[in-house]
Amino acid sequence: MLAQLYGEMERLFHFGLALRDRSQEMTREHTALIEALAAGDADTAVKVMAEEHASSKAMVLDAIMRSDTLLDVSLSAARRGEDGDSG
Repeated sequence: MLAQLYGEMERLFHFGLALRDRSQEMTREHTALIEALAAGDADTAVKVMAEEHASSKAMVLDAIMRSDTLLDVSLSAARRGEDGDSG
């Protein structure tokens, strides 16, 4: 179950990257994290990680909200699936 969840998380992350290239931002964030860890500065490392997580989350959510495919979900079909009614 965890492997499946990790796979889905990775898929969404790459989906977000396909719409917005964060590679330069991520390089700066990772460099800042490495520097904080090397200096033994746990407070800065936590701050950098929190900011990186928030940026990545915003990127993925933005990608989802921009995706016509992901947003085009039939609510009536979803409700039929919930109550076991197939039609």
